[in-house]
Amino acid sequence: MDGSSSYWSRAGLAASHQLAKSILDRPDTFEVLEVPQLLKHALGLHKAAGQKSWRLIYLYYAGSGDIAQTHDDELARFMAAVGNEVHFSVMTYQALFASIESMPNDVDHEYVAYLRERYFAGGK
Repeated sequence: MDGSSSYWSRAGLAASHQLAKSILDRPDTFEVLEVPQLLKHALGLHKAAGQKSWRLIYLYYAGSGDIAQTHDDELARFMAAVGNEVHFSVMTYQALFASIESMPNDVDHEYVAYLRERYFAGGK
């Protein structure tokens, strides 16, 4: 993959091109995070929106243990590699749920209680 022939280079996403190239050279660079898929989504959003504002939001369920730490480390490496070139936001389902819970009266509290019980072990 040379600099002039990659999809990312043609779209003006040089950092994404470098990251894609490094993954081709060393496929084991990321063990947990699906970086090729994230790069494809970023390219698709960039091509669809052009110079307009776009954002790739990565929503995930935060866990614990070694695999969660590997995930978080890889997520930080991905964000550092693409820099400001990819408009990338990260949020956990836990943070999203907390945000929904803190909404004033616009929320169906019975449904929120159901979600808490089903997905968040009943705890607050």
